Amino acid sequence: MPERRKYKRSRSPQLLTVIDVYTDQQIGTLVDLSLGGILMMAMQPIPLHRVFQVQVKLPERILGSNVIEFGAESVWGDPPEQLGTCWAGLHIIDISDENKALVENLVERWSQQDEDAKATGNR
Repeated sequence: MPERRKYKRSRSPQLLTVIDVYTDQQIGTLVDLSLGGILMMAMQPIPLHRVFQVQVKLPERILGSNVIEFGAESVWGDPPEQLGTCWAGLHIIDISDENKALVENLVERWSQQDEDAKATGNR
C-alpha cells in the first residue's frame, strides 16, 4: 500500500513528555513526529476533536530552544490497552515558523539516526 502521508515522519529515539499548556499537565509521551502531527502514548483516552496547545520537552537545546510548542487537534485514539496505555493521534493546526524549523530539524535528525542504526544492525 502506498504511503499517503503528506509529511515525512520520524520515531522519537527517546521518551519525550507531551504537555497540555492550558493545564500544565502531561497528556502523553511522544512516539513519532511530523509537520502534520504527532503519535503519542497517553495514560488515559484523549477525547476526539479536542484542541490543545501542546509543548514537547526536548532533551537538549535545538536551534536555541528546549521545547516545541504548537496547537493540535486530537483526530483519533484507541481505547486503553491492558496496562492502561492509549494511542492518540494529534494533527498540528497552528505552528510558528520557529517551531516548524524545530520539527523539521528533529524529523531529519531522527531519520538519520534510524538509518545509521539500521546500517550498523543496532536497531
